[in-house]
Amino acid sequence: MTAWKPQFYSQIASNRIALVVRSPLTRCLVRLASVPLVSGLILGCNSKGSVGSTPAAPSRSVPGSADRPAPVGQTADPKIRVKVSILTKAATVGEAPTDAGVSEVAGSQASLTFFWETPKGRVCLAQAAISGGYEGRRCGDAAGAVPQSGGSVSVVFGPGAADERWMVVLLVQHAHQVTSVQSKGTAVEWKFVRTLAPGSTGRDVYYVLLPAPTGDLDVVLDAGGQQKAERLHFE
Repeated sequence: MTAWKPQFYSQIASNRIALVVRSPLTRCLVRLASVPLVSGLILGCNSKGSVGSTPAAPSRSVPGSADRPAPVGQTADPKIRVKVSILTKAATVGEAPTDAGVSEVAGSQASLTFFWETPKGRVCLAQAAISGGYEGRRCGDAAGAVPQSGGSVSVVFGPGAADERWMVVLLVQHAHQVTSVQSKGTAVEWKFVRTLAPGSTGRDVYYVLLPAPTGDLDVVLDAGGQQKAERLHFE
């Protein structure tokens, strides 16, 4: 046989507390007269009483700090806090992102890197230390990043520092796809970030990590099944 568990209901009025105990066998009402309400005294309320019962009216509660969401600048997630800080500062100078949003280009336990486009056709790259020790942003005109004569690859940002290494951001004609990147004959890490909107030239964005800020960078492209290589030189 299943053991009976009492159900408790509370009714608070005129500075008195009534404790109602309902069970299948008994119904009793015990009044505790003139008992001051003490902070921290909680009697459980449940609207799912037995048929015919009248639940007590819910008492009003004053929202405390635990009920209110933390302001975005004080969020417990350090990565979100860094991102909010970067975008807030960008918005104050008219460099907020478009509806295309923000791309997280690179991330580690120490830093984050973001890329976005602005309504004015500019592109922005921002880097920040998660600890808050460093935060930087640079923006430029994508149309001004022009490839060499006959080429398809151009540099829009970099070379620049990137979490104990170096980086460069490339723009590549959309009809061409990067298949490999080498620095001084050694393969390096790279990733496709996004395709820019037509107003920002419509080219593809690639993020490349470099072992050093100088030397040759060889980019191999696939252009409709045809392989071609382009060399960029950094001094």
